[in-house]
Amino acid sequence: MDKIVLIGASGMMGSDFPDDVIRSGADITDIQAIDKMIHKHNPKVVINCAGITDVSLCERFPEIAYLVHVAGSVNLAARCYFFGIKLIQVSTRYSGSSCIYGQTKKIAEDAVFNISTQNGIVRLPWLFGKKNDKRFVSTVRKCLEKNEPIPVYEETGSPTYTKDVAEFIVQEWKNIYGVMDVCNSGVVTREEWAKEIVKALGHKKAEFTLMKREIEMKETSSNMVHLLRPWKEALWFALT
Repeated sequence: MDKIVLIGASGMMGSDFPDDVIRSGADITDIQAIDKMIHKHNPKVVINCAGITDVSLCERFPEIAYLVHVAGSVNLAARCYFFGIKLIQVSTRYSGSSCIYGQTKKIAEDAVFNISTQNGIVRLPWLFGKKNDKRFVSTVRKCLEKNEPIPVYEETGSPTYTKDVAEFIVQEWKNIYGVMDVCNSGVVTREEWAKEIVKALGHKKAEFTLMKREIEMKETSSNMVHLLRPWKEALWFALT
């Protein structure tokens, strides 16, 4: 089996990769740390899941967002190219949004592909996980525990299971080039998604509060889209 090294394994996306993937804690803002990782593992492909998912934090500290998303990705892509290693950059459908998070993600995507057209960028939509979910499912859980209304943004999207994405990337990395959207099939509103989470968690009802984002977040889509199993099937598999 070709050696696969994963960067950013402690996050929600990274934590759902198979056990036979090599997990590295290399600091991608440090070129020497990247070289050390490459010499140690001699991978065929590197998957970069490192990033700052807190959009508000990116707005408050743009220099950190640029350091991790842009400088880190450029460092990693440049060293992978030098050693003949393919890079899979895990990105977001919010790439290109006017916020700092979206801007830095888009700059990173362009840089990774410009360094080598053999690299692949995987854009992901709304995510949920089984092991390390710190996003919407976690929010719903906490609201149910506290008997509080669940905040839902007025938007639509495709809820996507991190484990499904991880398995797809590991199996198909040789065929991922350019920008590809990967998601579970189906499109729903946040409220519809929340209602299904409530059911899957064994609750009969809940209250919801419609919200508008303070920071503009607009999804974009590439010309290449790979659909995984239906989101509802994946959600019930993850939560029950």
